[in-house]
Amino acid sequence: MVRRVDVGDGDVILAWEQALERVGGDQEFLEELVGCFLVDLDGYLGDLRQAPDPAARRAAAHRIKGAARNLGALALAEACRRVEESGKAEDVAAVEQEAQRLVAHWKLR
Repeated sequence: MVRRVDVGDGDVILAWEQALERVGGDQEFLEELVGCFLVDLDGYLGDLRQAPDPAARRAAAHRIKGAARNLGALALAEACRRVEESGKAEDVAAVEQEAQRLVAHWKLR
């Protein structure tokens, strides 16, 4: 079973129990949802990287943020929130870093 992973500074990579509650305790379904999200994540990140302006970056970050929150990927959602608020290209690197940590964690489970 995947557990909540806190990296020590309150930064939660995956709040599994919280996400499990959202899907009525159906672990298999949640695993499928996370797997689908991770398959699509590269495309979402590509949209974010290639966004031509702050408004497009905000929109791309918003799409990732919603899915990440629903799946309990709280650190990724928080990084997206920062891009959504700022629209700055330099904040995109934090989103990519959190996405990489989520993928690495998922592969280790």
